[in-house]
Amino acid sequence: MKKKGLVAMGLAGVMTIGMCVPVLAAEEFTDASQNIEQTDGIPPTINGTELEMNVPSQYKISIPSKIKVDSKGTKENIKISVSRTILANGNVLSVTVPNQAIELELSGSSVKYNMKFNDGKSKDTAWELCTFDNSIDTETDRTFSLLAGDNEKIKVAGTYTGTVTFSISEVAATPAP
Repeated sequence: MKKKGLVAMGLAGVMTIGMCVPVLAAEEFTDASQNIEQTDGIPPTINGTELEMNVPSQYKISIPSKIKVDSKGTKENIKISVSRTILANGNVLSVTVPNQAIELELSGSSVKYNMKFNDGKSKDTAWELCTFDNSIDTETDRTFSLLAGDNEKIKVAGTYTGTVTFSISEVAATPAP
């Protein structure tokens, strides 16, 4: 019984040492190559070599994580910044929200205060706040404001909260009219 245990331990040791030894295998290339030969003093014909580069779309964008509305029910100079845009040819970076209107609700009640974005346009089923062009290197800003909704007045004091979801997407540029 003792011999079997010693043999098993010996084999385990040999396997452990074997794992540490590097494998010296030849490197195999899978890319096709051209074999060019010269015969009878005639210069060889050299075919063109195909090059390929895949560049994914990329950008850096900064959107405020919290917007503090003033006690008059407005907020000016909300800034979205973009830099380093590399987009597909003919595309722009679009920043949208679900609606132009935003509803804020007073904590612990059903009192509401309606606001709206001052700038942008309706696009598909969303409100497009702004777009950014391709090939922007330095930081570029767009500013907009939140205003009181139509005929809206603050009637009750307290803390109102709401949420707006910004969506960023790469879309085909719309030609200027």
